Amino acid sequence: MLSTSTIIGVVSWLRPILIGVFILSLRSMATFVPSVFILTLLLSFPLTSHAFQFDMVFTHFIHLLSVAIWVGGLLGFIIYSFKTDQSIERLQLFHEKLKKFSLIALIMVILISITGLLISIVYINTWESFRNHVYGGILIWKLIFFMLTLIIAGFHRFIWLPKLQLVKSDHEEKKTMNKLVMALRIELIFALIVIIIAGLLSTTSPPINSDTNIYQDQKDYHDHDHHDH
Repeated sequence: MLSTSTIIGVVSWLRPILIGVFILSLRSMATFVPSVFILTLLLSFPLTSHAFQFDMVFTHFIHLLSVAIWVGGLLGFIIYSFKTDQSIERLQLFHEKLKKFSLIALIMVILISITGLLISIVYINTWESFRNHVYGGILIWKLIFFMLTLIIAGFHRFIWLPKLQLVKSDHEEKKTMNKLVMALRIELIFALIVIIIAGLLSTTSPPINSDTNIYQDQKDYHDHDHHDH
């Protein structure tokens, strides 16, 4: 049966179980327990993607994990920005937490860029495939929105955050913080668009280069010749 003899089949019934166990594990006092299940669940996606075919499972896993940490952090700050009472104490706490997260986000973006580049090179290793294949066209849109996201992230990391440390009045601090929060919301929107486009890529077959076709033709010929004998 396909559900037990293939990776996709096994993951198709294993993934819902992992989700259920993860939800139940949230009641555990030990934080590492749900972390183990969520990481296992995250690992299941590279196993059913193109990464498995091209032996890029670990690279794809790091790529997805970095995206999850980055987008999850952004989402947490956005939710907090709606709940905050806009007091100076809350804004200062928001600022301190955001400074710490900005360093984490920078590391995650670097990892996303490196792993994304490695995966793209493996999937599309010729300019002809990149330009003429549907997969390459979708990848271009993903890169465009990702670059826009990086520009916005750079603004709030290197312009608005340092500017907060220079403000001299509560009114200026609130005004600058509001701009920073708006930038975070725009960054999150672009990041979500990138994720949606990435979902389209995962359902689109990457182009197969000529070397792969030659190897497959030789394998088919060898198998056919072997059966004849």
